[in-house]
Amino acid sequence: METWITAALSADVQRLRSSYAGVLVFPRWFFTSNSLMKLELKLCKIKILMNISYSNLRILGFHDVEFQNDDPSSPLFLTFPVIEEFLSLDCKWRNVKKLKIEAPRLARFEMTGCIFEHANDGSNDCKIEIRGSNRAKFKCSVDIFASFYFSSQSKLVDASLEYWKPDMNDDINQRSKTGFQACMILTRSSAFIRFLELSTDLIQVLADANPRCPSNFFRLARLKVYSASIAIQCDAALINFMKMAPGLESLTFTGEFSRQAAGDYDQIQLLPGYLSFLEVVKLEYSCSPKPTESTLVKFILRNAVKLKELLIYSQHEGHKVDEVRDHLFKCSRGSRNVSILSL
Repeated sequence: METWITAALSADVQRLRSSYAGVLVFPRWFFTSNSLMKLELKLCKIKILMNISYSNLRILGFHDVEFQNDDPSSPLFLTFPVIEEFLSLDCKWRNVKKLKIEAPRLARFEMTGCIFEHANDGSNDCKIEIRGSNRAKFKCSVDIFASFYFSSQSKLVDASLEYWKPDMNDDINQRSKTGFQACMILTRSSAFIRFLELSTDLIQVLADANPRCPSNFFRLARLKVYSASIAIQCDAALINFMKMAPGLESLTFTGEFSRQAAGDYDQIQLLPGYLSFLEVVKLEYSCSPKPTESTLVKFILRNAVKLKELLIYSQHEGHKVDEVRDHLFKCSRGSRNVSILSL
């Protein structure tokens, strides 16, 4: 494999894709290739240098790759003058405590399911600094305990945060730590985000964060929430999160709706301007309970004074969405111009 890859690079190959479940030892110039425009590595284990620079690389994808850094005391520098996509999926970064990515044209960054391990202290934290000024899509897992930092020139538009740890639901300290980690990621990017995608699990741990999330998402226009394992507890946390997005125009909720919810939403005192820009709400549900049983849906319907469309989708043939629509028509509505449509 190493001989073939070296021969390909010697011939100035532009696109290289390797899937090899083993250790690969690359020559130093592999990490500074001028010909590569697209590089995808899967399954392998490689040693990395402190300085990696690809002058013409536009797409970089790592899948199930294990990286080994021999000098954990030094930061890892990745320089990509023209890169547009950077993906690291289910990778292990060993002895990498600080990762600096210089990518002025970066349009998509995704780091999910990754693990950071340090041989000396056994910790799993890493500081990741992304320097770029392009309008980017950002996606990460918040349970990898990586701290993300963005340059002041960043124009992050779309962001998606993953959190899948149902086994930690009863661990208050772990939930608080994870919530704070997610809070810091959002705080550092809140000034840029126009579209945000979160799971119900993540919204719940944000509510459990200690200290609380201080962010205000003044630019956030679209929010998508997809149901995970603890949707039944999410209503109050989601309502509180929406209070931090005064300019929210569109909300999409996918999955299961809460049948129960703590608190009396009829008594909530809304701040001036709260939900005043919300125009479109999309409800996509697949199984019981129905949106008609959701306190959250009724709360939005009652308080969104400029709501124009409430769209209801059902993935289950047994659900009668027309009955759901008719029931919601009878609920208290803040906007008399709202259209409730079932599809």
